[in-house]
Amino acid sequence: MTRSGSRRCSSCPIELVSTDPLTGGEIWVHLDPGDGAWWEPQTAGSSRGGGPSFRGCCRVLNFFDSGESALRYLVAHPDVAAHAISLPEAIEAGRAIFGDVLREV
Repeated sequence: MTRSGSRRCSSCPIELVSTDPLTGGEIWVHLDPGDGAWWEPQTAGSSRGGGPSFRGCCRVLNFFDSGESALRYLVAHPDVAAHAISLPEAIEAGRAIFGDVLREV
């Protein structure tokens, strides 16, 4: 996954580009504090792990080009303790977990 944007700017836009680990499809996500979020493909999703955020979010963070791909990946990788979520759910979880981190820097 590649990321552009400032690490120290909570009000700056962020762009993420990732590859579905199962299909190889590219996923593009743009987050802008003023304009909201959008992504391609529209069917894209993510996986969310359990446990502390540093283990559940950062160690295994995958984006998928569809919910079906996410489910197939999780079935094929039972060692990954996660479940498929939509990108709006992933964005909201990210805001809840990391929303105030950059404001303190």
